Amino acid sequence: MMTGKQEAPLTFDLEETLPSLPLPPLDRSLENYLESVRPLVTQDEYQETVRVVRSFQEDAGPKLQEKLQARADSHRNWLEAWWEKYAYLQSRQPIAVLNGVTAIDHVNMTNWPPRPGTQLIRASQAIWISAKYFQKLRREEQPIDKDPTGNPVSMHQLRSIFNACREPGEECDKMLRYFRTEREGPCPNHVVVFSNGHIYRVEVFDSNENLYGSREIMRQLVDIKKRSLLSPGQGVGVLTATTRDDWAKAYRHMCSLSQSNQRHFETIRTAIFGVSLDSDSPTSVSEALRLGGSGRNVQDRWFDKEYFLVIFESGMFIYITDHTALDGFAAFKLSLNNLEEFQNAPVGHMGSSEVHNHRDGAQELSFTIDDLVEEYKQRALETFNENAPKVDIIGSHIECGRGLIKSNKISSDAFMQMAIQLAYFEKYKEPAACYETGATVMFYHGRTDTIRTCTQEMVDWCAAMVDQSKTNSERFALMKAVNAKHRELTIQAVTGQAFDRHLLGLYITALEGGIDIPDIFLDPSFSKSGGGGNYVLSTSQLGRFYQFGSIAPMRTDGYSIFYNILQERIYATVVTYKTCDHTDSLDFLDRIRYSVVRMQKLLKGNAKL
Repeated sequence: MMTGKQEAPLTFDLEETLPSLPLPPLDRSLENYLESVRPLVTQDEYQETVRVVRSFQEDAGPKLQEKLQARADSHRNWLEAWWEKYAYLQSRQPIAVLNGVTAIDHVNMTNWPPRPGTQLIRASQAIWISAKYFQKLRREEQPIDKDPTGNPVSMHQLRSIFNACREPGEECDKMLRYFRTEREGPCPNHVVVFSNGHIYRVEVFDSNENLYGSREIMRQLVDIKKRSLLSPGQGVGVLTATTRDDWAKAYRHMCSLSQSNQRHFETIRTAIFGVSLDSDSPTSVSEALRLGGSGRNVQDRWFDKEYFLVIFESGMFIYITDHTALDGFAAFKLSLNNLEEFQNAPVGHMGSSEVHNHRDGAQELSFTIDDLVEEYKQRALETFNENAPKVDIIGSHIECGRGLIKSNKISSDAFMQMAIQLAYFEKYKEPAACYETGATVMFYHGRTDTIRTCTQEMVDWCAAMVDQSKTNSERFALMKAVNAKHRELTIQAVTGQAFDRHLLGLYITALEGGIDIPDIFLDPSFSKSGGGGNYVLSTSQLGRFYQFGSIAPMRTDGYSIFYNILQERIYATVVTYKTCDHTDSLDFLDRIRYSVVRMQKLLKGNAKL
């Protein structure tokens, strides 16, 4: 009898075998909701919320649950289309500054420290690495991740990294995806490069779908840079930075001007990804994140793309994403791939060393533009310039070893959530509704749900930390209680049993069914506890490697915090609105640092007991 190693399944092979996204029982979700409200409202407000919830539980709730269950029975993922539409595509706010995600990878601080004159060589290599990952996904060579129990998870998000783009529409946008695996058929394999207001189509694969080496890509970039600097381009990219309704009107008008405009838009939409050769030269993480999302070269962005690289004159690079189709899971896989490629890269070039001097230069996309388009561009620039100064970003590291946390049997993620909440509690003398991302990738086309980390246990611990009469032994016992509760809520979220998305589903069921919106969604406690995108603290762990990310807070008086927990230190980014007098990114990051210092002392003290 012959035995052999069984071939591993291809990247997307097991998606159809995953369980459907479950719909939690109504009564349990409502009880969990009430529990989350209690630490954030007064006793009178809580009693009123209990009354509202009980009324919903007896009347509208079961009817809406029945309708939502019918949708869950007929959809593998009852939330998927609704989430894209209501969380992203229906928003009329600009993506630029206010809603897009910006991230910067480890390589900028290790392999590629900032250095003038390195833009084009680093751009050619970054493009080559990203195109190679596109090829890897086309061939379905990315191994399937497993959950802690060994079961496969959804890799579906990876299909939206490349060849994906929003299309503006009045009232609601569309999410367009053009990626295909090799088994599924042909797929666009060009890149679009933006420089000094010009847009170019760059071929990174030959006619046989062989990836050109970084030297050939470099040849094309040198030509682009030379041509683009002769005079400023049309700067059409600025249109993607305005309100979605204004962009939709400009887009529709430009499509009516010529068929070539329609073709150029299609070239951009279908591109593997976009690249900007930006003339700014940041030398720090915070500066690169800020200039990437809200820098002066807005004409060299296409904020609708799901993956868009910005390479600066200093050689630093960041990427921005619209976020409609991607969460941290996809960004994490992309970043890990990039890190591995950069670390193993040979000196000088990547891939084939061949340079194809006989090939023509990159094709420029020249649009037909009239006076009305110029008006739309001017308005878009004014909108962007109004929003760009609003957001403040600061990123740095905090010295803290994961080993100390683990030795005390505390989750490192729960530890960081405690540090964030304690920083807020000490500054404002009250707790804050806090959102943490919980990935639901164990389910078919899974995305995220919410871990509401501001629990009663959390508030009790924060109060003990500022109460001088409490002993460290009492504080540690309360810390353990927070940790246990955080674990419970995390398990709820990743197993599809959290309630935020469930409540959203009930709300949309009423909205689309022409049913009066129930009082549970109009009750002040709903927004005070974070409902409807009203979390004061919006947080996300980016993994356990060196990476920074940023997105604007959910509220103008709130904070957005991204963090990574490494073996010896924590990396964190804090984002605030400068328009709010009561928030400050640098101050809050320092408060998180001091919380971590105090918590380490608490853990070290416990180790001596």
